[in-house]
Amino acid sequence: MEQSPVKILVVEDHRELLQFLGLALTMLGCEAVLASSGIEALHKLAGASPDLVIVDLHMPEMDGFELTRTLKQEPLHRDIPVLAVTGLSTPEVRRLCKNAGCDGYMAKPFSLQQLTDRITRLLGAHRLGTTAPRLNHDEEPAPRNFNRYRYLSTDDFQAQKLKKEGF
Repeated sequence: MEQSPVKILVVEDHRELLQFLGLALTMLGCEAVLASSGIEALHKLAGASPDLVIVDLHMPEMDGFELTRTLKQEPLHRDIPVLAVTGLSTPEVRRLCKNAGCDGYMAKPFSLQQLTDRITRLLGAHRLGTTAPRLNHDEEPAPRNFNRYRYLSTDDFQAQKLKKEGF
């Protein structure tokens, strides 16, 4: 019996990064459920039971801290790991993530390898099974085109773009 793909809910208010993460997760063999706000994420959780939530911390209406606290208070969702992503990389932000209930933290910008490493660490290699490329450098690499794309970030969120390396 084939294992169903890992389902990951991505909550990000910047469209380009949301699209990038959806593409990257699909290339990893995961099922990506995309939400552009914390409120939308809560609605999508009613119909989806994700294995992992990737959440931006700074969003309008409901930020990632509040969304994480809400998830961790719900018996149905409290065991779902939450990976926080943010452009702010300070000890204070890490402390706030931990206090909110985040299970992992990743600073922007990040590489696709960093993303796959964090997902593997949070879900365990056994859960990813054959749905994701092998992440150990001694093993088979990711699909041919996977590492050709990178998320480039600056402090100016308007400058975030999905770019192909070499352009």
